[in-house]
Amino acid sequence: MNNFIRRLRAAWFFWKHFPPTQIPSNYWTNENARALSNFLVSDTGIKLRHQWVEKVHMSAQRAIMEQAHPEYMAGVAWGTRGMVAFVDSLLELSPSPSESETLTEQQIEGEFRSVNR
Repeated sequence: MNNFIRRLRAAWFFWKHFPPTQIPSNYWTNENARALSNFLVSDTGIKLRHQWVEKVHMSAQRAIMEQAHPEYMAGVAWGTRGMVAFVDSLLELSPSPSESETLTEQQIEGEFRSVNR
């Protein structure tokens, strides 16, 4: 019973700081993806990507070396990697229904410069 109350309290604190939100399906547009891509190839964006990669490596290294709570640290490492992968997924363009039949994947991706330097 005590464990249930602790979990309930932890869930309440989580929902207090991170309330659930509903995001419409067309919330992230192609213009947002292009703007994010342009930012990530700028000097500041490159530094941010290097910081993200360093954070992924450091969290994975801590998960390997941790003796007391390895499962927790592995979850942190996986969550860090998942967040970086999510930001990368925001760079994908989704063609409009009329364009999707005529454009190839190479034409769609050709609009971006690589953000992985």
